[in-house]
Formats: sequence, C-alpha cells, structure tokens
Amino acid sequence: AMGAVAEGMCDGCKLEFLDANIEEVTKFEAPGERESFRYYRLEAKDLEGLQKGKNEDLWITAQAQGRLLRGIYFAESVRMPEKSTWFREFHDQAGCPTAKRKDELYLMISSSDLKPNANYDFTVAVDPRPKIKADGRLVGDITKIQVQFLMTKVKARQRISMEFEIPVKEGGDQKEGKVKDAKAEKKKEKARTIEKIFHPPKFPWEDWNIGLTLKEDTNEVEEAIGQSNEIRPGWRLVKINTTEVSNANIKAILKKLEDICAKSPDVKRLEALKESKHRDV
Repeated sequence: AMGAVAEGMCDGCKLEFLDANIEEVTKFEAPGERESFRYYRLEAKDLEGLQKGKNEDLWITAQAQGRLLRGIYFAESVRMPEKSTWFREFHDQAGCPTAKRKDELYLMISSSDLKPNANYDFTVAVDPRPKIKADGRLVGDITKIQVQFLMTKVKARQRISMEFEIPVKEGGDQKEGKVKDAKAEKKKEKARTIEKIFHPPKFPWEDWNIGLTLKEDTNEVEEAIGQSNEIRPGWRLVKINTTEVSNANIKAILKKLEDICAKSPDVKRLEALKESKHRDV
C-alpha cells in the first residue's frame, strides 16, 4: 500500500508526495498511453542514520518495462525550486532512443551531501509506450507499465587524494663549473610533489583496486598499474587525504586504505521486470 500523502504542499503545484521506505522495493504501475511522474518524499527522520555516521551512502536503483524509464531525480525539498541553489542528483535518458536506453538507472547520494533536518524528494519519470495500430490508425497503448525502485544504504566510498614525492635526480641539473645555489635547490626539492585523485567505481558491489604496490614497510612505490598507471616506481607516498604518511605509520595507513576500498557487503538488487503481454485493442 502506498503511504499517506505528504502535508503542507505548495498551493501552486498540487503534487502528491508518497512515502518511500529505505530497504524496501517500491512498485507501481504507470499509464501506458501518456508520460507520467511519481513523487516520493524522504523525511529527515528517514535519513537520520545516514547523516550521523557519514559512513553509509544512499544507493537508488530503478527500472521500468520496455526501457521506458525516462529518468530518476533526487533533490532537497524546497518551496520554490527555481529560486533555490538546492542539491540535486539525477540520471536522465530523455534524449536517448529507446533501443540505446538502459534497463536500469542508478543514483549514488553521498551522505555528506545530505543536510541535517532537511527533507528530500525523489521523482520517477516514465515515458508512454509506443503507439499501436488499430483500425488503420495509430492509438495509444493502454497496457500499464510496471515500474519499481529500491533505495538502500551502502558503504560510503569517497574519492581518495594521494600526494607523492618525486625523488630529485642527484647531480642531474648541475652545470659543470657552476656552484649550486643552495636556496634555489631546496625550493626545487620541496616543489617536487604530485597529487593524484582516485575515484571509486560506479557500483557499490564492485571491487576497488587502485593498483598501487609499495615496497614492504616503506612508503616507496614498487609497482603502479590500472588507476595508478601515471605513478612511477621510486616515488614516495607522503600524504593520503589529510594524513601525512611515513615509513612509521605506513602499515596502519594501508589497513585503513583497504577498509576504504572494500566493497559493500550484500547490496540489495532489483530483480528484472518481465515485459507484460500487449492487450489487443
């Protein structure tokens, strides 16, 4: 059963906001002959757990029959959206031909983007079925469209920033007969660091391997592949996010890194929708 309609809606737009529960599959039927929009509200109390720890994010997955899901939209609830600098995330395939559309759309909402005590709205947009021939003319297909979505909490995986120190080549820059300027040399040595940002994979059930191997118990890079392929052996890892890295704390740092990269255990998934048989008109 659908939940109660949310109170206190703006008078100009008589939108009905339905309840959506996190961790439960929500199913509904959209009309086959016209486009339709469904609105759901997530109240602050539903999102409290996500906001407190910041170690979980909200993962949303949605499907509609016949690849007719136009888009899913998640935004902070505001009275006048057009005047607001609201937070908004969406996955939209409105301009995409049906054959190239995805069966399932996803959204990852970072818990760090969710404001305390704020309500959020979730909209599902569904396109009509293609018209069918009846008595020599094209008419709308009234076969209902099955739609479903699931909101679930997954382990938060934020991007990781790493800083590497590039070793200065000994004597490589020294012109013969010229005495090195100690100050300039020092300044140059300090400047030789490079930052690299690592982004988590798109899906919470995917392994995240950043491809970096360090020499045992040191912060020196031994091998760098995949996401790390621009990093060179011999460079030293000196910072992860805001933490300074040295040989002394490298073991603890690598353990923490492993925890950050670990995938979500047992992410709930939607089962594929079967296409309903078209009715004769």
